Amino acid sequence: MSERQKVAEMTKTLVNMFPDSKNDLEKEKYYYDHNYFTFYDWEENVIKIILMAA
Repeated sequence: MSERQKVAEMTKTLVNMFPDSKNDLEKEKYYYDHNYFTFYDWEENVIKIILMAA
């Protein structure tokens, strides 16, 4: 599975788990999809979003 597929699937799953953070999670996916972030950057930002939501 490519990193792009992982990002898409994990974003979809996380949006279902944390609906209040949907906009932030989708924004991070957008930035990754348009090469503003590396996979590592995307992962770090998503971890921060999850920690704030928990």
